[in-house]
Amino acid sequence: MTTPETLGAASLHALSRKAPLRSPPATESIYRVARARHVGYADRSLPRSFLLRLVDYPELPLRANTRDTIKAGRTALLLRIELPVGGRMTSVAYKRVRRRSWLKKLTSLVMPNRVARSFRLARTLSEAGVATARPLAAVMPRWYRPFAPSYLAVEWLEGAVNLHVYLRRMRGLAGRELHRTSAAAAESLGRLLGRMHAAGVSHRDLKPGNLLVRAAGGAVQTWVIDLDGARVQRRISSRACWRNLARLALGTLSAGRVGRTMSLRFLRAWLHASGRSASQWKESWRGVECFARAMAAQKARRSLKGRS
Repeated sequence: MTTPETLGAASLHALSRKAPLRSPPATESIYRVARARHVGYADRSLPRSFLLRLVDYPELPLRANTRDTIKAGRTALLLRIELPVGGRMTSVAYKRVRRRSWLKKLTSLVMPNRVARSFRLARTLSEAGVATARPLAAVMPRWYRPFAPSYLAVEWLEGAVNLHVYLRRMRGLAGRELHRTSAAAAESLGRLLGRMHAAGVSHRDLKPGNLLVRAAGGAVQTWVIDLDGARVQRRISSRACWRNLARLALGTLSAGRVGRTMSLRFLRAWLHASGRSASQWKESWRGVECFARAMAAQKARRSLKGRS
């Protein structure tokens, strides 16, 4: 009998050669596989046979790719692995999510699975033209195993770094190159978040670590990732948008000061992409600034309380 322990790194390349299950109707955009312990969903670019094996042994990619660990935290483990996407082995970000606290474990009995929710939301954002890492596969425990971990595979964005790292790298630039690169990044981020808010998506954890930036050939591309803190609303208010942007503004302070000129470029791009009038820039500027001050004061109070 084959077990996860007997499957080595080479087995990942062989998974797609297993006998596939019955193909879904051509109108479906994803596959679904239900097994005794897990349920899995995958983009059609992944072989259905591979999803079957992944659902049976979701820990296998973690054991076969221990050298490419990107993040190892209390609740999440993120690795860069190779999966058969579109008929060839492609780099993918593979994430395992656990619930550590008993409160979160108990709420998982009644709340939707976070990985399944992130998988669906990422597809919704992509369809709305909001750049995010393309979701490729999600594996969740069956309803009677709510405390077991879940797994998510998304597109690996080669050459992209989070906004913190990007801002630090820009410190080494000067003159026209600094201005050109900063302006392109500010406008790209403004358009990205404007489209997100126009699609009715609010992201309460909008921080530099959840925004990816890639500069190539004078152009700058941006993506929003880690959608655990995002939610879709029927109508997103301006105040909710300002609160999102204030969270981002506070997060950029540790990576270096962002000038008013670039902040205004960002804000104007956001207004245009979100469907708002350019004349609202003063009102939006004051709104974001107000929320940022309130958040900073709240953070300071918590810090003082923690020291006492």
